[in-house]
Amino acid sequence: MARIVVAGAGAAGASIAYHLSELGAEAVVLCDRGSVAGGATAKAMGGVRQQFSTPAEIKLAQASIRFFEELGSPFFDQVGYLFLATTEAGLDELEERAELQRSQGVRVVATAPSAGVRSGRRRRRLLARRGR
Repeated sequence: MARIVVAGAGAAGASIAYHLSELGAEAVVLCDRGSVAGGATAKAMGGVRQQFSTPAEIKLAQASIRFFEELGSPFFDQVGYLFLATTEAGLDELEERAELQRSQGVRVVATAPSAGVRSGRRRRRLLARRGR
């Protein structure tokens, strides 16, 4: 007989059932009207990143990544994350965040546009000339 029933087998419900079991709860049952991770969780992008703007958010993300790394492939494959600045103010903000993130142990690499990449302003002018 189940002592604990977790209704909803998406990301939140599965996490609750998992952590209850890890804490020693016995007879935990995870149930859903559909398949496990078949609802909104199945449609989620699944991005996991550490590039946040506060130390608390960064630490939480780092703990989450350590957990996901334990799951291994095919459940977790860390590939990186990209933020793109479209204005000088946006670039300044990203550089400020990168400094904080590096101080928290996050590997952050800045890169310049590769050859042949046009700025947004030039691209808008080109598109306007073509009637788009």
